[in-house]
Amino acid sequence: YVVIQAADSDQAHNFAVMNTTLAAGYTQQDVHTALMKPIGVYDIVAGATPEFSTTKAPRGKPMFGMHRDEVSSLAAQCKATWRYENGRLQMVPENAYLADAIVLNAQTGLIGMPEQTINGGINVKCLINPNIQLDTLIRLDNKSINQVGLSNQEIATGSTAGASVQQPAVLDMDGDYIVKNIAYYGDTRGNAWYQDMI
Repeated sequence: YVVIQAADSDQAHNFAVMNTTLAAGYTQQDVHTALMKPIGVYDIVAGATPEFSTTKAPRGKPMFGMHRDEVSSLAAQCKATWRYENGRLQMVPENAYLADAIVLNAQTGLIGMPEQTINGGINVKCLINPNIQLDTLIRLDNKSINQVGLSNQEIATGSTAGASVQQPAVLDMDGDYIVKNIAYYGDTRGNAWYQDMI
């Protein structure tokens, strides 16, 4: 068998460095513009961006070191996550999504029943669908979700010790969920062509 380990924009992630300064009065948009320059040599362009603050900094800013560290810093300021995806630097706010809802049910590729977890979201398995990427919105029928409950011991421990009991992941009233993690499974000699999502 053949094992392929592939990483999107691996060279930019490992080798892009920052070596510049921004004058006083810069904004988060100026930081993002500066961040795009060193990865442009790797043919990476800007993708999704959060709404940047227009506050102007009172002092200048040196940007020196690994590019990925500076991107992580900006993303944290914007309450966003970032990644390289198909030659784009995507910076997506935590509760935002990039595409309209894709309905998942037994007729559209859903495998088994989605499972509610404790503080870990909803686990969903479906046939591989290239339209479902990270930060895509999917729509599930909440009645089809296998819900978890707390055991009597967990309830008793939480109430007697005064500690907060871990709660099951919250279900959305409309059944809309944002995909935050995807793992793909395929078998050229079998029928397994699935993606597991959180």
